Amino acid sequence: MFPFIQAGMHPAFAFGLPVNAMTGLPVFGHQVIGYQCGYCGVVSSSQDEILHDPAIHASSCPRSSRRPAQDMVGYHATNAAAAKKILANGFRCGRKGLAGGAIYFATSEEDASRKSNNGNDIVLKCRVTLGRTLTLDEDGDPTMTLDKLNGKGYDSVKILRNGDEYAVYEPSRVSVLSKC
Repeated sequence: MFPFIQAGMHPAFAFGLPVNAMTGLPVFGHQVIGYQCGYCGVVSSSQDEILHDPAIHASSCPRSSRRPAQDMVGYHATNAAAAKKILANGFRCGRKGLAGGAIYFATSEEDASRKSNNGNDIVLKCRVTLGRTLTLDEDGDPTMTLDKLNGKGYDSVKILRNGDEYAVYEPSRVSVLSKC
């Protein structure tokens, strides 16, 4: 079938055809209630919006490849042995944290050092592609996973703390720029 059509999705959705918002089935004639996005599933009465006009829906659609990527420079503190492995093999997600098993970044070298488990950690300066970011309060959500996050239409998490933290769940979103 078509690679951009999700399992269980009617092929008409991917092409912005009119659908009945109640049944989700394509309709023709005078029964049009809305148009459904083939990427994220949102239904709108505006066909132009759903057909991914870059100025309208695509810029906010959590699944559209036309949505601009959001990059940041982030700082990750870790011990010397782990830093050596990261530099050799890249990042991998941790097992737990304020936003579940993810890779965490501070917005400054100082914040990363302050939040580290011990004062002698190495800080790595990285480019992080955040995509669309879900903001959580200071308590975070320790049960967060990539599937749960993607299901909400997001790619990363921002945790509002004294010195905000960001979490990503895909190592491909991170590249090391330098050791600090």
